[in-house]
Amino acid sequence: MTQRNELLALYRIDQQMHGLESRFAEARRDALVEQKATASLHAERAELTEQVQKARAKVSADDKELAEFDARMADCRRRMHVSKSNKEYQALLLEVDSLRSQKRAFEEAALAHLAETEKREARLARLADALDEQQRREQMAEKRLARLHEEHGHRIEQLRAQRQDAAEQVSTSDRALYDRLFDNCDGEPFAAIEEQDRRSLDYSCSGCFLQVPVERVSQLLSGTELTQCPNCTRLLFIDEELHASFIAQQNTA
Repeated sequence: MTQRNELLALYRIDQQMHGLESRFAEARRDALVEQKATASLHAERAELTEQVQKARAKVSADDKELAEFDARMADCRRRMHVSKSNKEYQALLLEVDSLRSQKRAFEEAALAHLAETEKREARLARLADALDEQQRREQMAEKRLARLHEEHGHRIEQLRAQRQDAAEQVSTSDRALYDRLFDNCDGEPFAAIEEQDRRSLDYSCSGCFLQVPVERVSQLLSGTELTQCPNCTRLLFIDEELHASFIAQQNTA
C-alpha cells in the first residue's frame, strides 16, 4: 500500500469515528443541558417552597393577630356594659376605636401579604408542572444517549482498534504531517481533486476551492508520493469516479 493510500485509510477511519463521536458528544451535551435545567428548577422549587412555607406561617400568625384584636375589642365592650362611671365608659370606647383603627391597618397589610402568598403558591404550582415537563425532557435525552451507546458503542470500539492498526502502517514522518494538517484544517487533512474542465486542464481543491496546477494532478495519477495543495496545504487525492474516468480516457486514446 502506498504512502497516500495508507494515510487515506487512516483518514477514512477518522471520518467515521468523527461522525459517530460527534453524535455521542452532541447527545452527551444535550443530556447535560437537560440535567442542569432540571437541577436549576429543583433549586428554584426548593427556594420557593421555603418562601411559601414562611408566607403561610405569616398568614396563620396574621389570622391569630386579627383574632386577638377581636378578642380585645369584645373584652372592652363587655367591660363597657359593666362600667361604673362615664369616664370609664369613655376610656373603653376610645380603646375600642383605637383597636378598630389598628385592626383595619393590620387587615390591609394582612390582605396584601395573603395576596402575595397566593401568587407564590400559584408560581409554585406552575413550577411543579414545568419541572415535570423538564424531567421528561431529561429522560428523553438520557434515553437518546443510551440508545446511541446500544446501537453504536461497539462500532466505536471497532473503529478505534482499526485506527490503531492503520496508524501503525504509517511512517512517523507521514503521521506527523497528517496530525499537523488534521489540527490545522479542522479535522480535514485530505481534499479531493475536483474537475472543472478537462479540456482546459482546470482542476480545483475541494478543501479551499482554489485552482490546483495540472502538474499536481499528474503527480497524483502517476506517482505514489504525497501531494499537497499549493494553497491550503491539504493532502490531495483523486476519488474513484474521477480516477476511473482518467483510466477510461487513457484506454480509448
